Amino acid sequence: MGLSDLSELDIINGVSTTFYMIFSIILGLRISYKYLEFRRKELITVGITMVFGSSAYWSSCIAFLTILLFNYEPGLSFHLYFHMLVPIGFIFWLYSFSVLVYPKLLKKIVSIFSAISILYVIFLYIFIVNDPDSLGRRTGKFTNETFLYINVYLSFSGGLTLITMLIFIRTIFLSDSPKTKLRGKFLLISLVFITVAAIIGTFLPDIAFIIILIRTLLIIGSITGSFGWIMPDKISNWLIKGEIEG
Repeated sequence: MGLSDLSELDIINGVSTTFYMIFSIILGLRISYKYLEFRRKELITVGITMVFGSSAYWSSCIAFLTILLFNYEPGLSFHLYFHMLVPIGFIFWLYSFSVLVYPKLLKKIVSIFSAISILYVIFLYIFIVNDPDSLGRRTGKFTNETFLYINVYLSFSGGLTLITMLIFIRTIFLSDSPKTKLRGKFLLISLVFITVAAIIGTFLPDIAFIIILIRTLLIIGSITGSFGWIMPDKISNWLIKGEIEG
């Protein structure tokens, strides 16, 4: 099995997924690295959140590369193991959110949802070892569909992330600082792009146009989101000046 055995849809899916994964990891690491410049600890955890936020795509990317390079197609369990990484991004985001919005509740929020996530990972591992078919099924050479157990946690963590992001953005808009409000606008735009991508991916079929559209929306969402955290002063000053003059 190699490139000749992959369909056009497989190649589009594999290339776009690989590009998005690499892009997200680099962007997340860049945000974390900015801690050295701004000395804001939340940049480290937000960067880690962005890195692991793409972890659900890692298995497809790696499987695509193993098929191309080694003619090896990983099985279902390989893909399922990567879902054990999703809670890492979720918990790091809740830590960041708590530090920024509810610092007095930091320990309580992180402890409660860490406990839930640890239990999820433990039982996920047990299911993968004993009955992986109960968790999902293969839909392509390097893609899969997940079932109830994983989907419930993804919906739970995704929904809570959406709610907490909206709360955080609301607190930003309450600021009197134009730069801070501008950050909030970029974070809101990012949230819209990522949410739309998630909705499209849930309800529309995997065809070439839809796959490219989803990856494009995710990349745009990642870029605008990074501006919400580490926007260069030149860009923020230019945009604020444009708003004032407009």
